[in-house]
Amino acid sequence: MGDPVEIRVRDDGPYKVTGPVRLIDPDGNEIAYDASRPLVLCRCGGSRTKPFCDKAHRETGFSSCVRAAARTSADASA
Repeated sequence: MGDPVEIRVRDDGPYKVTGPVRLIDPDGNEIAYDASRPLVLCRCGGSRTKPFCDKAHRETGFSSCVRAAARTSADASA
């Protein structure tokens, strides 16, 4: 099995994707990127290089600090 894919949500910033992934546009075409580096995707909507992050979140004041919900015992038995 290859490297696992990980998508990390960064506080007040982009999604950082590591591992082997294909980035596909709405028409089914693959979007090229440097696969030797992590894929960093815009989450604020302000990037001029969408879908990639260009650090516009710093200028726009984007704020989002996502945290995973705590699991309950009911979740564990499902």
